[in-house]
Amino acid sequence: MATENHNLRLLCLDGGGIRGLSTLLIIQRIMFVLDSKVDPAIERPLRPCHFFDLMAGTSTGGLICIMLGTMRMTIDECITAYLELAPKIFPEEGILYGSKAGKLFKSFRGAARFDAMALEEEVKNMVANALKKDKDVAFDQVEALGGCRVYVVVCATNKDVNKPVRLRSYRSSWEPSTNCTIWQVARATSAAPLYFDPIIFGTPPMSYVDGGLHYNNPIRVALDETKAIWKGTPTCRVGCIVSVGTGVPPLTAVGERGLEILESLKSLVTDTEDTARDFENELEHMDAAEQPAYFRFNVQNMQKIGLEEWKEFNMLTGATNSYLYSQRKDIDRCASILLNFSSMSH
Repeated sequence: MATENHNLRLLCLDGGGIRGLSTLLIIQRIMFVLDSKVDPAIERPLRPCHFFDLMAGTSTGGLICIMLGTMRMTIDECITAYLELAPKIFPEEGILYGSKAGKLFKSFRGAARFDAMALEEEVKNMVANALKKDKDVAFDQVEALGGCRVYVVVCATNKDVNKPVRLRSYRSSWEPSTNCTIWQVARATSAAPLYFDPIIFGTPPMSYVDGGLHYNNPIRVALDETKAIWKGTPTCRVGCIVSVGTGVPPLTAVGERGLEILESLKSLVTDTEDTARDFENELEHMDAAEQPAYFRFNVQNMQKIGLEEWKEFNMLTGATNSYLYSQRKDIDRCASILLNFSSMSH
């Protein structure tokens, strides 16, 4: 974690269902290049949690932040777990209706297409295996277990009032904790409307769904939280921001009961890249000495892959690898800056 005179490193991950595999492949390439630059005497494998001070994510991006930051997985461990998770939570047979048409019929009725209990059980098992602890570890108590080196903030939505919510792996100085567990946070940020039922927890209880309805690109959340965490340390400044997208989500009509959600998803599609462009414009007007290094990686040709279509993993992999080839210089520069701002460079 950051101390005095530190250039903070932020990782911001968009939502996007199984297209999160593209996110993981981009991070894997950054870690691969980092590995070639880090002193050979440093213990391997390198972990992303050693190179970032704060991770912020929404939906699949939130789940990845939990896996890499809170569970402290290596990138290869995370990819393996992700590939195993998708077929279990997005089975071809659905829950009550076997065909794809049947699952779409459920959406028309306003019912969730997939079994949230399957997602819960898989995440609980992942937590227990990764941390070697009980599955009900509190999200904001992970640091007390030792070894946690990164702050993690995950975006969700309060379903009852349709307002954004931030779930943190640390104690906020201005907002009380929900005292939720790691698996509850993973369920909350992953509860995409019409895909999974909401999850209810807290005192008093609140109903949570996917944070992508408000912050599918969580860069603003990451910057706000950074200011709050390090406000008493003026020598800490944002030195590097790595923002990773999941392409442009497709729009699918979901019937009358889903019209409100459809409108939200329409604005989500434009908001993600608009947010990135707005931030880039702000950077251009900042004093050069204050500008952080900013990297936005986003594979644009994945529009036809639905949030749940895990059988398209091969297409995702091919599209991402092709994109990464075109981004060699930026990937190398990104890895060099992360290393320069890391204790491993000394």
